Amino acid sequence: MGRIATVVAVLVGIGTAFIVLKFNNLMDYLQLLFSFFNAPFFAIFLLGMFWKRTSPNAAFTGLLVGILSAVGHYTLYSQGIIHYPSAMANNFYQAIWAFSICFAITLVVTTFTEPRKEEELVGLVYALTPKAKTAHLPWYNRPGIIAVGVLALCAVLNIIFRYRPRAGYQRGAEYGSRHSLADRLHLHHLRHHPGGFRLDRQSPDF
Repeated sequence: MGRIATVVAVLVGIGTAFIVLKFNNLMDYLQLLFSFFNAPFFAIFLLGMFWKRTSPNAAFTGLLVGILSAVGHYTLYSQGIIHYPSAMANNFYQAIWAFSICFAITLVVTTFTEPRKEEELVGLVYALTPKAKTAHLPWYNRPGIIAVGVLALCAVLNIIFRYRPRAGYQRGAEYGSRHSLADRLHLHHLRHHPGGFRLDRQSPDF
């Protein structure tokens, strides 16, 4: 059985390689897969970890509906019924829809299903799991402080990479509008060959 599963996995991998050829780059394809599966799975992961009332049947139903909603969203996008600036934008909005729908469906179905016993959820649900005492540990060994630091670092990096490229692009566009191609070639040559000949319209090498 293991050999058959290996062969099937290899064949599926070969098939997905041909699917990738339809995308502009590998990242678009990976983000599309993440929006199909990771986004709804993250919703039930959060509910299962922080809400002890969540039932297995509700989680499975929410995951299934979330994936199907992502498939439907992608179908509408691929058929040109809904539009986004790029494929990556579609992936992000698709992930938001899949997450939200999965979250909502899991909440609704949970109210009609039987929850698991609390004894079975120890170590799985945050509220029912004994908390380790870390007050006596140095700050660099305390998970809470490290988590806050990582979140702050992520926020700073997002701000930096969100605004700096735009400013650079704007400056480049303004420079390009003020200077001709010959002037830009001249500047590029001087930067790389400060002691060489002058590259301008009168130079025989231009």
